Amino acid sequence: MGSCLSQQIDAAKTWNYPGKEFYNSHRAKIDTVSDTVFKDTPLAQGVGGVSSSGSDVIVSTASGQKNPPSATTTASNCSKASGKSTKRVGIVMGLKLYNLSDSPPCLTVRMALKYLGLEYDIVDVDFMKGEQFSEEYLQKNPQGEVPVLDDNGFLLSESVAIIQYLADKYKVDETFYPTDAQQRAVVNHRLAFFMSTYYRAIVNYVILPACYAYPKNESDLKKLEHAVGIFNTYLERQGGRYAAGSNLTIADLPLILGTVCLEIISFDLSKYERVQNWYQNFKTSHDDLWVYGKICLDELAEFVKNPPDFSHLKHPVHPTDRTVLDSESPSAPEADNAPAADTPTPVAE
Repeated sequence: MGSCLSQQIDAAKTWNYPGKEFYNSHRAKIDTVSDTVFKDTPLAQGVGGVSSSGSDVIVSTASGQKNPPSATTTASNCSKASGKSTKRVGIVMGLKLYNLSDSPPCLTVRMALKYLGLEYDIVDVDFMKGEQFSEEYLQKNPQGEVPVLDDNGFLLSESVAIIQYLADKYKVDETFYPTDAQQRAVVNHRLAFFMSTYYRAIVNYVILPACYAYPKNESDLKKLEHAVGIFNTYLERQGGRYAAGSNLTIADLPLILGTVCLEIISFDLSKYERVQNWYQNFKTSHDDLWVYGKICLDELAEFVKNPPDFSHLKHPVHPTDRTVLDSESPSAPEADNAPAADTPTPVAE
């Protein structure tokens, strides 16, 4: 290009790109920022949740933060820069996620971070060692669960609350978490349904028996089938390819990860055509996000197949000694006292 790097940076700052409003509102927090547009470079091939399609990316790198991979070498080759608008904004500002690798709620948050194009650090919590019940961790989340998001000192737990917060604060479009009152109400309804009914049934029939001394029983299976049937009715009545209508929204993410749990146990979705079509559509249409679904599918399947021994942990709620598991053992918690969505288990919050 004919202009120098500083001229290109100045020109880039005049553009109206997704996330600019957030960036400007947080400008005072950043010591040194370079807003540079790159095309067909290592940086544009995966940093900050950007796909490898060669689309341009704007990266804001805060002074004192670890630079994204290849950022230095990419900057030196900025003669490849382009003047096109961008789809994603990767902002390196110290987001941190306390995580368990096979946890559907954690992977839900990671999907949202991917869609929003946000850089973040992962802090793995060792459930086998009981780190979730350490005094240090309970200061972050008294529930002793994952995930927990740390946004520069602002701590937030509960995966649904986290994705709502992220979609609001780091907004990139008008569809992922719409601001129209009725459209947002539908999204929030699907999230409430997920917590109160869909994932509750999955936790009781799939997750708790895999983690603790609970047997599977027909009553919990019936509740699960009922929940999937309700979801199928919602999809049938509203139309559209997604959980809340014609566009992908934050509501799809936890519902997808919950449905992965059904695939793990070979639950027959053919009886629920709309749910089956929605699930397959997500897999084929959003391969960049399905990466996290595949992680859940692979890792959690092994977990369910070979349940770990948590008998050494003194859990505040759930029985952990499987040696006493017999026909007289308690079933999973009833609806009135069961955790709604995020539960203090190794795979759910």
